[in-house]
Amino acid sequence: MQATRWAKATKSGAAPEYSPSRDEMREFGEAERGMMESGKRVLDFLMQPRTQAKMAGLLKAADALGVGDRKVFDPEFWRASQRRMIASNEAKKIQVEHWDELEKIAQKPQPKDVKLKPWQETYLRLRQEEAAARKERDEIIARVAMSAAEAATATKGTP
Repeated sequence: MQATRWAKATKSGAAPEYSPSRDEMREFGEAERGMMESGKRVLDFLMQPRTQAKMAGLLKAADALGVGDRKVFDPEFWRASQRRMIASNEAKKIQVEHWDELEKIAQKPQPKDVKLKPWQETYLRLRQEEAAARKERDEIIARVAMSAAEAATATKGTP
């Protein structure tokens, strides 16, 4: 996904002014679908009983190896990531499908009392779902980071 033109523009800092083309949006959606599949495999692995049984040892080994990002071991992180990517990807499909009409809407402010078309309502709902899942994921990351910091502090204090 980092190889897409849109992701490169985002990394370069040009993203706020950068408006991806229809092809770039389609390309990014395809890359995102690949990430969704990878995330599903990670979640499936984390949910296996034998993985759950070994989780404490996995976390200890990760700490010993300096893998400081414990979110990757949290199934809730992966569930929220999946929800975010699914909503994002569905919204991108709508965006690509209705590209010309969205371009016109973006150029001309719409009255607040305008009746939305069903696809527009779906698009807005998906964007809200994406934002909610992103917020949930950020909260999980903060929680996991805090518990990892507390665990590290407790370990340092133990003789």
